[in-house]
Amino acid sequence: MAHLYSTLFVTFFVLTTLLISPVFAADKDEVVKLKAENQKKVEQGIEKETPITEWISSEKALLKKLPEKNRQTFFILRNKHSVIRSVEVVKRDVGNAVKACAENNKDMAKAMKTRFSQWTGVVDPILKDAQKFLELELKEQEAFHVSDYRHVTELNDKAYNFSESQIQKSPVTTKEACQGLLDSMDRTEESLINILQDILLPEEVVRKRLEQAKEAKEKAKK
Repeated sequence: MAHLYSTLFVTFFVLTTLLISPVFAADKDEVVKLKAENQKKVEQGIEKETPITEWISSEKALLKKLPEKNRQTFFILRNKHSVIRSVEVVKRDVGNAVKACAENNKDMAKAMKTRFSQWTGVVDPILKDAQKFLELELKEQEAFHVSDYRHVTELNDKAYNFSESQIQKSPVTTKEACQGLLDSMDRTEESLINILQDILLPEEVVRKRLEQAKEAKEKAKK
């Protein structure tokens, strides 16, 4: 069970940590502490009925019916869905931060809005390509019924939204914080592009990479 629900958090925290700036928290130590506290809250929520338990139950029921290779296909495509969703959340959060910074720092408003427009202009086309490619892969695969996949991913979205609701964000719109956000867009633009380009890799390539990583890990233990 731990493996199942832990995947819910991985991508989100990788992407949000990537985008951490003073706009969202006072310092990185605070963010690390907040992540630990919030994940603990959600893990404790596993013990009672929540959107997370509903998702886990449905996914486990589906996986029981699938051979191992089909399960791997499901996980690869579901994780692609999760990455796309997380990038969309990051885009939303950055947009909200840019808006808040522009409202509270009039002298920076033009620069903030212009850079964000450039940022989305680069990220959006690749995000759309990733979404289209995932839909194509879903249509072409024969490992599971697409309707079952959509049911589980809808529940996964609800679980994700539930877990995100546990995260308390503390906007800071000082000039220094907003300058940090402005500077971070150069870094995050490239990072998000790399993440999305990985989604455009065919499922078989992703599978091979995972197998190679597993083999390397086992060799390192010897």
